Amino acid sequence: MRVLGLTLGDKVEVCSAVDIPYGQSLYIAPITNTHPPEANLYEKFILPHFLDAYRPVSVGDIFSCESDGERVEFEVMETVPESSGMIVAPGWFLKTLSITPQLPLFPNLL
Repeated sequence: MRVLGLTLGDKVEVCSAVDIPYGQSLYIAPITNTHPPEANLYEKFILPHFLDAYRPVSVGDIFSCESDGERVEFEVMETVPESSGMIVAPGWFLKTLSITPQLPLFPNLL
């Protein structure tokens, strides 16, 4: 509800979206106050979240990943193609550069 700006009791209308493209790459960054200091974010949180799931994302989205009782929040910084949203499809191979809490995480979807 935080991403949507909703509060308890708000009324919403849900519509289906059509023609949302599959993404080519996705740039996400961990929110530093939720980042466990010694965790391998990619293998422990990101890969299980996106593996075998059609995940729609758009710039500015904040999503949570949980593993072994720990939760880390990430923010979508950029998507390719740049549009109102994209889908991270199952079966895509995810690669990432090293993770530093102050720097963005760059998993490239190939």
